[in-house]
Amino acid sequence: MEEKTHAALRRRRRTSSRRRDWIFAVLILAGLALWGVLEWQTPAPPEPGVTVSEESLTRSEPFYRYQAPGVTALAGVDVSGYQGSIDWPAVKAAGADFAMVRVGFRGYGTGALVEDNAFAQNAADAAKAGLTVGVYFYSQAVTEEEAAEEARFVVERLRGTNVSGPIAYDLEFYTADEARTDDLTGEQATQNAIAFCDVIRQAGYEPVVYMNLHWAGSMYGMEELAHLPVWLASYGPVPALDRGVTLWQYSESGVVDGIEGPVDLDLWFTKE
Repeated sequence: MEEKTHAALRRRRRTSSRRRDWIFAVLILAGLALWGVLEWQTPAPPEPGVTVSEESLTRSEPFYRYQAPGVTALAGVDVSGYQGSIDWPAVKAAGADFAMVRVGFRGYGTGALVEDNAFAQNAADAAKAGLTVGVYFYSQAVTEEEAAEEARFVVERLRGTNVSGPIAYDLEFYTADEARTDDLTGEQATQNAIAFCDVIRQAGYEPVVYMNLHWAGSMYGMEELAHLPVWLASYGPVPALDRGVTLWQYSESGVVDGIEGPVDLDLWFTKE
């Protein structure tokens, strides 16, 4: 009887041990699976932007050209309804490779979201002429919720278009009149940019944050924006950002066939 009892105890111990081993194995597999899902869902940080070298830059007319090992640089314009009717085949023939088209804006006083009156025409005609098309939205968001709302507004208007270039968040101070963003802090502006770009990226597009050196140095928290590409407005000297840039708006007074009056000129850098 005692031997039978000891044998039963040994069997129970072996069964209990096997059960613990099985549970432990399941927990390990579940942990690995969860880690894989989280790793898949976490986007890899983007490549740092390009550090623009004056030696590799040709300041030609109407578009600058840039040649450096491992870098492709496209020439382009950024436009809005202010440019009126644009002859996009002429812009292409003048040497443009891409266009950043304003998709809309938030009113600096009313806060209303408004589609640019030339967006649909510009996006369609520029793509038809052979240019890669990106867009920008002029923000006056004062909260993350408003910035995300602006991004959803943009995504809705991209449906059915040939837009495949960057989607830019353009938050600037409006100086011609009192504006809803007059008291915006740098911390809030940074969170707004992140909120906008998160929605854009989740929709399958590549976001970029437009800024000048003042915003880069005194407003935006650049460490918090380290995962986002930069579109820098810098007229004259080459961009002076340690992290480099993805787009460089180098002129606000360009003259290009097919566009009436002055127009912004840009270079778009990608690493090969």
